[in-house]
Amino acid sequence: MARNQQRKNLPQLIIAFKKLLERRNDVLLYLHCEPMQDQGGDLLNLCESLGLATSGPEPKVVFPTGFNVGVGYSIEDLNKIHNCSTLCVNTSFGEGWNCSVSEGFATKTPVIGPKNTSFIELLDDDRGFLYDSGESWDKYIVFPNDNNVWRPLPNLIQLVDTMSYVLDNKNEANRRVER
Repeated sequence: MARNQQRKNLPQLIIAFKKLLERRNDVLLYLHCEPMQDQGGDLLNLCESLGLATSGPEPKVVFPTGFNVGVGYSIEDLNKIHNCSTLCVNTSFGEGWNCSVSEGFATKTPVIGPKNTSFIELLDDDRGFLYDSGESWDKYIVFPNDNNVWRPLPNLIQLVDTMSYVLDNKNEANRRVER
């Protein structure tokens, strides 16, 4: 669950998911956002460029139907989405309080996030799964129109390893969601 905007870093989540698909084919990526015409890029085109189906009999990446960022979905529908999710994965360059982390906690869905900003506190103490972000001086970037803030780049190799680990270790995932 993230808005399609630059800071949420959804293109890198999509490419990390593509790499996860090379390890296992029993996964599907649901992106709860507008795929185009929001503050971010054309996510449908990005998926297509990676050969990830977004429609048809076996889509690998799914977006909500009839979604509008100004209206959203009902709490009942959000609960249904979270309750059928296996993981809640974040690739954001930075967050204050990330709503999807709280929603993952509330529905006992394992949460994976980068070691940056509030994710460090929210997912520490084995409440979730952290992966490296901005671990060296060459893993930072400044974006245009972003208040000249240095943003840490997530380690996508470690993200894919973490997603695989959580999917393969359900007992550990269950232990953490009960904290």
